[in-house]
Amino acid sequence: MQVEYSQHAVQRMASRGIPRAAVHQVLDHPESVTPSYRDRLVYIAPVGVRYVAVVCTTESPPTVVTVYLVGREGAYNGLHHERAL
Repeated sequence: MQVEYSQHAVQRMASRGIPRAAVHQVLDHPESVTPSYRDRLVYIAPVGVRYVAVVCTTESPPTVVTVYLVGREGAYNGLHHERAL
C-alpha cells in the first residue's frame, strides 16, 4: 500500500524504534482494522514479538498519522494509548 507519513508519525516511529518496513507489514497484513475518530482507521498486526498499531487517514493515498505499540493481544479499545512490551 502506498502511503504518506505525517511529521508526527515519522518522529514517533523513530522514538519507538518502529521502521517503515514494520508499518507496511501492518498495513499490508492487518490482524484487525478498527474505525477511529476523524474518519481514521487503526490497523493492528503482530510484527515479530510486538503488536504495532498504525493510525491512518482514509484519504487516497492514506497518510500515516501515528504509530505505536499495543499489548500482546493487539487489543484496541478506541483510546489512543501505548504500552511498552
